[in-house]
Amino acid sequence: MKRLLKATAGLIFCLIILAACGAPSPAPAAPASPAASAPAPSAPAPSGPVDFAPAPPAEDSGQLTDSGNYFALPLLTPEDSDRRLVYEVSLHLQTTEFMPGLRTLLDTVTEMGGYIIRLDVDGHDLRRPNTERSAAFVFRVPSARLAEFIVAMENNYNIWRLHQLAEDVTVRQSRTDSALGNLIEQELRLREALDEAETLEDMVRLEEMLIDVQHTIDNMLASQAVIDDNVLYSTVNGQLFEAILPEEELPAPPFAQRLEQTVAGSVATFIAFAQGMLLVVIAALPVFLILAIMAAIVLVVVRLFKKYSARRTGNSEKKDE
Repeated sequence: MKRLLKATAGLIFCLIILAACGAPSPAPAAPASPAASAPAPSAPAPSGPVDFAPAPPAEDSGQLTDSGNYFALPLLTPEDSDRRLVYEVSLHLQTTEFMPGLRTLLDTVTEMGGYIIRLDVDGHDLRRPNTERSAAFVFRVPSARLAEFIVAMENNYNIWRLHQLAEDVTVRQSRTDSALGNLIEQELRLREALDEAETLEDMVRLEEMLIDVQHTIDNMLASQAVIDDNVLYSTVNGQLFEAILPEEELPAPPFAQRLEQTVAGSVATFIAFAQGMLLVVIAALPVFLILAIMAAIVLVVVRLFKKYSARRTGNSEKKDE
């Protein structure tokens, strides 16, 4: 039996030594080569899916280029073309820093001369801080700076989705202008006819016709004003999402550290168990005390009853004799 115990202890000791020797050791650093120490000819482009630093805008460039995240589509502004185009953009953005990203988004819209139509922010409950937040928005941005706005979004966020739509209203605008010119000429003729009218019936009829023409002109002017506003200001709607990235996994600690942590955990568990048992005994002490008192009373009563029974039995035997 003693030999078996000694052999087992020796085997365990050998396994511990082998495991400690097989723990990974840090690899020696490779010496720096002259080529590696030489300065690079150009700085590498920043990489990363979210929240990288803004790139400076291109100078004297009529076309937009790829900023490294998403290719911005070229836009035709009223100054660049005779076409009347109405742009609508839908964006889904991601960021790892939600509140700073939201402030940057609002500041960018204001700096470019736009304004906010709607903004809805969904935060997280303080009891659940790991819940990802989001914000829905509708902006109006000057069409002349819409391409610059999209590039700013590329430089500050990860563009998850980009949908851009352009509606050509040149023909409709031309027809509206032509019809409006005809109505204005008709209004002038009606005014001249009203001035030359001789009967009351002709005056009433011409006034009614003039009122109808003026009402139609007002409606067309209002529609034309809406088109002009949509051409000058583009609508940008979308959402900003918070992305909580998983933490990087740390390398496994060496065996000696894990053994120390295991032993310390075992000792701490034993101490906590002993303390818990002591607390249970102390908490149950009043109950044990009451049970002990009751048991003592029962024992005294039983003994008294036995003595009484023994005496009674002895008296009865004496009487029989």
